[in-house]
Amino acid sequence: GRAIPGIMLPSLSRDVPLYFRVAAYNRAGVGPFTTFATTVTGASPRALPTRGGALVVSGTGLAEASINIGGRACPVESSSADGRELRCLSPPGAGARADLVVISPAAGGGPTRVVYEGFFSYRRPVVSSVVPSKVSPGANITIFGSDFGAADPALQAGLSIAVGVSVGGADVCARVTKISDAEIRCLTSERLQSGGVVVTVSGQASVAAACTAAAK
Repeated sequence: GRAIPGIMLPSLSRDVPLYFRVAAYNRAGVGPFTTFATTVTGASPRALPTRGGALVVSGTGLAEASINIGGRACPVESSSADGRELRCLSPPGAGARADLVVISPAAGGGPTRVVYEGFFSYRRPVVSSVVPSKVSPGANITIFGSDFGAADPALQAGLSIAVGVSVGGADVCARVTKISDAEIRCLTSERLQSGGVVVTVSGQASVAAACTAAAK
C-alpha cells in the first residue's frame, strides 16, 4: 500500500468543518473506506507567548489527537471525552504565521495529518522600560518587557530566534545579551544617539521606548 503523508489546507478565516473518506489501495484493489471528522474550529489564545504556555484547542475528533505548532510538539495535558476540546502546552517560538498540525489516529491504518497554515502567531515583543533612560555611549542599557523569546537553553533547543535592538532606527548595540524573555542587555557603541529603542524578535518589532544619549 501507499500512505499519503499529509493534507495541506489554506488559512481559514472562519469555522470550516472538514470531513475525509480515505482508503488504502494496492495492486489487489481498494480497501474499505474510513471517515475522519477531525476539525479545528478555534483556539485560545491565538497569539502565543514566546516562552510557550497553556493552550486550548476546540473542534471535533480531538479526543486522541496530538498537536504540532510550527514544527514543534504541543504536549497534550487533557482532552474531553467527546473530542471537542484539547488542552496542551504550546512550545516556545517566535514570529508570525506558525502552522497548526493535527495528527489523529485512524482505525486500521496509520495516523492522518491535517495542516492549518499560519493558524497561530507568536506575540510581538513589548518594551515596558529602558534603564537607564539616559546613557553615555559605550555603557550598558537594560531593556525590560515581555515576549523577547525563550532564553532558557532547554527551551531554545532546536529554535532559531533572531533578536535585534535598534536605537533611533540604527543598530548601535555592540553586544546584545538576552537574560530572559522579559529582559535584554545592550552594550551600546560609540555611535549611540538619542531615539526610540525597538526590540525585534524573528521579524516582529516592538513599539519604540525613549532613550537619550548623554554626552561623555
